[in-house]
Amino acid sequence: MMQACGHRESPPAPPVEHLSATTLQNGDQKITVTLPETIKQLDEVTIGVTIQDSKNAPVENCSIVANLTMPDMSMPLNSVQLKDMGRGIHGGKLRFTMVGKWQITLGVISRDSSLARIKMPLVTVE
Repeated sequence: MMQACGHRESPPAPPVEHLSATTLQNGDQKITVTLPETIKQLDEVTIGVTIQDSKNAPVENCSIVANLTMPDMSMPLNSVQLKDMGRGIHGGKLRFTMVGKWQITLGVISRDSSLARIKMPLVTVE
């Protein structure tokens, strides 16, 4: 870093990641999934999932697995267990291994042990 007049030059700010949120209904639950707007092949991207009930209160004590597949071709298993961060919020890191259209299916096991499979709209990887 350059130093002038006793001041250090600040490092460049990291790029701002533009996020896209998709909200899906599962019975009386509202599930909001957040991903970067642009996803590049092999980049590690953060997924955020928030679950709320019909009164917008967080649904807690759920377990969520994100399964990634390409509908147009046979792919090996690509699953990620999302971390329960409390207050109905879950997060994790995903890696899309090829360019093309991807399907994210969320497997949600709620506190009463019921299982829901929620398919998201297709995600395009560049």
